[in-house]
Amino acid sequence: MVDEITDEDIKRVLIDRDITTFKQAFCRIICAETRNKLSGGQGETTTTTFTPSQLFLRNRLQGYLSGKELQFGRQLIQSEDDNIFNRTVNMILHELVNDGTIIQQQEATPDYPIEKYHTTQKLDVICKEFRDAGLPY
Repeated sequence: MVDEITDEDIKRVLIDRDITTFKQAFCRIICAETRNKLSGGQGETTTTTFTPSQLFLRNRLQGYLSGKELQFGRQLIQSEDDNIFNRTVNMILHELVNDGTIIQQQEATPDYPIEKYHTTQKLDVICKEFRDAGLPY
């Protein structure tokens, strides 16, 4: 229940434009990770599995979002409160799951506290669009 309230508070703070910017940053990070897992960084993307806690670190997200126009989203990723940062990451992951960009493969449980996701073909299309537009990832 507390998590749901926190999620709703975060959604009220983030505007749609911030959510779109966050989703693009997350996709660029996932594209980079996928590319780096393939033959030393060469080749096309393919379905891969990742754990958010290793991929979406605060400093990495801040790097991808530096120079981007954000409203209240910047305050969330720069917050000293780890709960707010983690809930923001989880909310964006949920948005990407809803879009069909990624699929949750394994939920965190007390016995296995690591969440895992895997990419879909939709992410391959997004990565190709980034490359075609000359956007580095």
